[in-house]
Amino acid sequence: MNSTNGYWSMCIEEIQKSLESAKKNNINVKSIVVINPGNPTGQVLSIDNMKKIVEFCDKNNLVILADEVYQDNVYMANKKFTSFRKVIKEMGTETELFSFQSLSKGFYGECGIRGGYMELMNIDKEVKEQILKLASIMLCSSTLGQIAMELVLNPPSPDMPSFPIFIKEKTEILSALKRKALLMHDLLNNMDNITCNYVEGAMYAMPCVKLSQKACDAAKNAGLSPDKFYVIKALEETGIILVPGSGFGQRPGTFHFRITVLSPEESFRELLLSFKGFNDNFHKQYRD
Repeated sequence: MNSTNGYWSMCIEEIQKSLESAKKNNINVKSIVVINPGNPTGQVLSIDNMKKIVEFCDKNNLVILADEVYQDNVYMANKKFTSFRKVIKEMGTETELFSFQSLSKGFYGECGIRGGYMELMNIDKEVKEQILKLASIMLCSSTLGQIAMELVLNPPSPDMPSFPIFIKEKTEILSALKRKALLMHDLLNNMDNITCNYVEGAMYAMPCVKLSQKACDAAKNAGLSPDKFYVIKALEETGIILVPGSGFGQRPGTFHFRITVLSPEESFRELLLSFKGFNDNFHKQYRD
């Protein structure tokens, strides 16, 4: 992903470099995983981005594994979720696609119920038969999970008594996530040595933090990467769990961390201010 003018964007040239690097290491790449809206960056792919990915996969004979579990989590007015299924159908290609949806995300967030589905498009008949065979010999999901997934796929309609409260609760949940996403963007960008792109969707931001040579040396002495050293210090001092950017991949010489918008709204500002206090003290302690 590229970071430009406060936004993340997909770079097909970087994907090409990754493919070439894999081939040089004798890795036979069969597929590409695309998370949209994104984890860890919180971006929402444009249709143009998606078309380029489809063309890239057609050219290199790759299957698309589309993780679309955050499709309801879009917070920017100028952004809209579009499925890869729709893009492929409109392009008229035979691109092979596996797409995924889950109960664990969206505005429902029912992680414990364990429900979801996988949809296949343009997949060879024999492959589909083997997947069906595998599914047939496994235990099915719980009855509760199946019922919940049915409700996600077929929510209350305007003619149903539950429709008003459904819309009210859905709107409240998504509006709270949007407010927290905007608040996090604004507060993080006012912290020393941190820049944060807009959180367009999903549940995450991946800010960039500038770390001094003194901090990098301390991390090396501790046997840690600089970003991991930073997030462990944050955990020890604030109790806030962050994920180092090195766990996802980042440009050499840059350091990032993933942070979520999932904490309760009533305490979210205080949580971010607690993190600001840690960040201020960290950079004072490790100033070159």
